[in-house]
Amino acid sequence: MNLNQLKYFQTVYLYGNVSRAADILHISQPSLSESIRTLEDEFGVLLFDRRYRGMKPTEAGDRLFVLSRSLLDDAARIERIMDELGKDRHTIRIGITPMLGSIIIPKIIKRFFMLHPEMRLEVLEPNREDLLKKVDDEMIDIAFIVHKDPLPGTYASIFVSKLEIGCVAHAADSLAEKQTLAVQDLEGHRVVMFTNAHFHAVMLRQYFKEAGVRPDILLQTSQLSTMLEIVRNNLATGFLFKEMMGEFSDLTYIPFEDPIHVNVSMIWNKTAGHFKEMDEFIQFMRQVSPLL
Repeated sequence: MNLNQLKYFQTVYLYGNVSRAADILHISQPSLSESIRTLEDEFGVLLFDRRYRGMKPTEAGDRLFVLSRSLLDDAARIERIMDELGKDRHTIRIGITPMLGSIIIPKIIKRFFMLHPEMRLEVLEPNREDLLKKVDDEMIDIAFIVHKDPLPGTYASIFVSKLEIGCVAHAADSLAEKQTLAVQDLEGHRVVMFTNAHFHAVMLRQYFKEAGVRPDILLQTSQLSTMLEIVRNNLATGFLFKEMMGEFSDLTYIPFEDPIHVNVSMIWNKTAGHFKEMDEFIQFMRQVSPLL
């Protein structure tokens, strides 16, 4: 197996047609078909069901597509990084979890580019586990993460801000009239939760467990849009950072009586190589983080 074979496989997967994929890849149809057959022979599985109207991925094909996406993304990023090294110009690769991105990045970008219009940034939004791994593997230069406990000593860090977690509800929700919320108010109450890929969801589950409270979890999702749709239709109560509520003025935010706070820090790998643009961004963040 090589990267070209995976690239060919992904193109056929996305277009569902060998002829169209061959045109996109600028190779012949027989060469593309042979590449797919070689992969299937190597793995001992069928990746596609061949049909008159095109190629339908099998379960094994679906699995390979998911597994190979990040590999090809990383390979493309390595190529860009090495090309930048040859040109002595570097794009700063910033990682941030999706929900945090809407709070932190807009506050930073405008100020940074006003001072450094010549710089280039690439913002990536993996989940928390992948984010830390990419920092460790030097695929991401700098990351913004949510945490409660002290960070591992392998990372250098700058404290950026503190966020508050609370409930978000439709105006007709029975909790919406409360000024503050006791965790016991959520016993048996219907809620929509983020999956454990979101750090604050892990904290909330621990909070409920310690209090002996069992909300009625209607749905678990990784998508903010899904959670908001559930809350806006008054199907369940959700949970958000207070600092995000300016975007959702149609919903009601209810803080906990015993506030739940988390920290946001910018981290980077202590042992990773630095470059001039990265050092300038770190210096910029040291200056502006007290203002965020």
